[in-house]
Amino acid sequence: MVNNTLFKSATFCSACQITTLFYLQPNALYSLFILGGCSTSLLNHYMTNRYIKLLDRFYMICGIPITFLIASSILLKICPIFSALLYLLGKYQKNIIYHITAHMLISATNIAICFQL
Repeated sequence: MVNNTLFKSATFCSACQITTLFYLQPNALYSLFILGGCSTSLLNHYMTNRYIKLLDRFYMICGIPITFLIASSILLKICPIFSALLYLLGKYQKNIIYHITAHMLISATNIAICFQL
């Protein structure tokens, strides 16, 4: 069953990131990375498919070291880890607010990194 609230959150956060990519035009590899993350998040929250869910989680895990390598400040380096912890806390406590906060935090991190590139 699709969770409409999480899908709307993923849609809003993806739209913010894609708009930032359009206006700031950071390097192509980082742009592809962001677009891939937005795509897997949107698909995961739109469909109920375990393969897409696994792909989205794989992308989230891969994003942590990629962001750590690209980010210039320690704050931006730890934000993806904190976002992943919020996601896990939300799953553990079955609280959607943590999950939405994780969406917003990782989106803000990606947007901030676009400004530094």
